[in-house]
Amino acid sequence: MIGQSDGAWSNVTASNTLITARVFNSNTSEYNIYLSIPNTGSINVTKSDLNIISGTFSCKLKNKDDPNDIIEITDGRFDFDRNTINTTNFP
Repeated sequence: MIGQSDGAWSNVTASNTLITARVFNSNTSEYNIYLSIPNTGSINVTKSDLNIISGTFSCKLKNKDDPNDIIEITDGRFDFDRNTINTTNFP
């Protein structure tokens, strides 16, 4: 289950999975921050080996500055490299 994100990075455990997304708004040419809404999605790990963690996810997220602005991700996917995830600077 997806929990409520506050936008801060934390060590994620299976019982406390949070999603924070930075989404480009083409109307304002700015990025909006969206935070996961509790119990609105799931994460499915499809591969986990010594180097790569891959999977799919779905969830609803609310805009950090406007909680009435809600988006839904239905077919999200991820591939993390275990060797670089903690040293990668995500924009």
